[in-house]
Amino acid sequence: ILGGILGFGSIEQINYATMVMAWILIIERRLINKRMRVSIRWMGILMILMLCVQCLKYKMIVNETACRYMWYMYYIPFVFLPLLFFFLAANINRSIYDYPLRKLHYLTIPAIAIVIFVLTNEWHEQVFKFNTVIHSESDYSHNWGYFLVVVWSAGMLIAGIAMLIHKTRVIRLGRKMLKLIP
Repeated sequence: ILGGILGFGSIEQINYATMVMAWILIIERRLINKRMRVSIRWMGILMILMLCVQCLKYKMIVNETACRYMWYMYYIPFVFLPLLFFFLAANINRSIYDYPLRKLHYLTIPAIAIVIFVLTNEWHEQVFKFNTVIHSESDYSHNWGYFLVVVWSAGMLIAGIAMLIHKTRVIRLGRKMLKLIP
């Protein structure tokens, strides 16, 4: 019953969702920084949303239009997970007493715009261009909006990874300097 209410159609997806929830709880207990806890919590929620949308699309919904919107909704986590990873990387090694990095939150504006752009693809077809009059998921091509989504997601991931590499390099250099001081 619970699986049907939440949109899960199989035991595997219920197990995945349970593992994600357990991961969120375990990580939240260990983090002191509130901003990092919030990012981890939202990442977990988006992962569960991705599981729900996938299950609804492939196992429960038979209406083609509804399936297409589930397909579009799959891009909500695809856009926001890399952004949250970037926020998480920005908050690593920051004290809980440091001022929040408010300028980084302006990055949510293009992310929201990209998600709205994908969700409204039915009207403009700038993300997925359908080759037939009846919009079918099996007969489409990628348009420039799709590549915008991919570049955004890849850019956020690359920037987050670069920030993590830089921060760990600074930590290692600091430890080496501490070893040199008698």
